[in-house]
Amino acid sequence: MTIRILICDNAQDAERLREHLLTYCEKQGVQPEISRLSDPDELCLAAKQVGQCDIIFMDTDLGGADGIEVAREIRRVNKLVSIVFATRSKERALDAFSVYAAQYLIKPIEYDDIARTMEQILIQRIAGWDGMLTVAAASGAIRLELSEFAYSETQQHYQLITLTDGSTHRVRISCSKLYDMLAAHPEFVKLGASFVVNIRHVVQVTSKYLRMINEKEIPVPRGAYSELKKKYLDYFAAE
Repeated sequence: MTIRILICDNAQDAERLREHLLTYCEKQGVQPEISRLSDPDELCLAAKQVGQCDIIFMDTDLGGADGIEVAREIRRVNKLVSIVFATRSKERALDAFSVYAAQYLIKPIEYDDIARTMEQILIQRIAGWDGMLTVAAASGAIRLELSEFAYSETQQHYQLITLTDGSTHRVRISCSKLYDMLAAHPEFVKLGASFVVNIRHVVQVTSKYLRMINEKEIPVPRGAYSELKKKYLDYFAAE
């Protein structure tokens, strides 16, 4: 597997990141293509080439440019790239959530920080690397197109996945584990302990429920409405 990584940081910190990434990839048998960019405009241009970049490591302070705003610009055209912030500031973590950052790391970055982050990202990206989700169902392993995944609902130890055509697949996996496989894709949200929803297929958001394309009403947990509404509006505004 080849994974393409961009680093946008000062020379010293970028080299430290690069060394940790090379060590991790060698241990895991991953072939990395790592490039360093110092100009935020170059980063935006490179990241907008969807399919040409898999992971971005960047600071929140890019030499006078706001890294969060740079990431927001990237997200408008590239929803699949995994963004990792590596910074000395602890104050921007909530802002990072708004651009669906995969991780928010505090410098100095150690190897274990990179190993945990890369493991999380690779698990998520492999699950949906080619726009497909592979899961084990009663009939054997099945591959589902992420664009057709409408929502899933917990039924005891299983998840009942409903597709946009109304068909369903019952898979033995926890709700949390299923969401972990989908979390790299900003269109998926987890509601409470029982539902994973593709907001592309939500037609109405209220304080009490989400109405899906098939008229299914999924309950909104208490206190979750404001953040859910913001994520829904932000997602479609960025398209």
